[in-house]
Amino acid sequence: MKKVIFIFIVMLAMCLLSCGFENIGKPKDADAADNKNSNSETAPNHADDIDDSADYLQEIKEYIEARPLDTDITDSWDKMGEDFACIAAIPEKNIYLYAYNNGQSMLLNYQGKYELLDYCGIARYYFPEIFLYDYNGDGKEELAIKFHRGSGTGMYYDALLIVEVNGTAKRNNEIFYRFRHSLLDYDDINEMLFSYVDDKKTELYSENERYLLDIYVDGIKYTADMSFADENNIEHFSEIVLNSEINDINAKDGITVKTPIFVNTSMYYLSEAICAEISYNDGKFQAKKIWVEKYF
Repeated sequence: MKKVIFIFIVMLAMCLLSCGFENIGKPKDADAADNKNSNSETAPNHADDIDDSADYLQEIKEYIEARPLDTDITDSWDKMGEDFACIAAIPEKNIYLYAYNNGQSMLLNYQGKYELLDYCGIARYYFPEIFLYDYNGDGKEELAIKFHRGSGTGMYYDALLIVEVNGTAKRNNEIFYRFRHSLLDYDDINEMLFSYVDDKKTELYSENERYLLDIYVDGIKYTADMSFADENNIEHFSEIVLNSEINDINAKDGITVKTPIFVNTSMYYLSEAICAEISYNDGKFQAKKIWVEKYF
């Protein structure tokens, strides 16, 4: 009997040690403190982030203020790639856009607030355009920059960048401004517009010795002339893909985009284009109205 009791006591002691040994000598709130420390190691340090942002903006400011910047838009393509050549401006609003880094980037002077934009603003020597408009309906104007992205045989497309002040950083009692960049690019436009095309209803047929193509866009049927199609195109119609490598962007009074419909089986652009009004809110773009119209 004594032997059984002894074995029981030994087993109980081992169990207690295995369960509670790690907590011996630890304060009551130590576990909570450990969890807090563990979380703080992975959480971003907002104060450091502000300091880094201020350092970056201070470097831009000092660099620019040490150089005289032209306020007249350059009238020479040969000068467009030179650093600090003015390539767009709204002088009455004190807004100027400059070529930077041999034309591979842009420098924005937004009413005395400077920002570097890591986009080529003079691709193939097309000048960018800038607009001021209340795109998100909050009562304040945002700056939109339309700039060229690429062109060639059967392709031409621009992009739209909305730049707005999005907070401040403070260092040594000096305020620095942060900007948010929101880009509407070729791929975004193509994906947005053609998501409204119902491929399952697309139909190619012959009528009065002409080939016609019915396309359903946002539930509405549009008929396009496919007279250029030959028998080979018709045989491979099941492989047809509707897309586009051309777009037109207008941001003067709101944002609209237009892109002609490309039929890859015939390697031909239709005369019809998908168009959309684009809403902008909180850094995001969304089509709010879709229609089809003649492009050429």
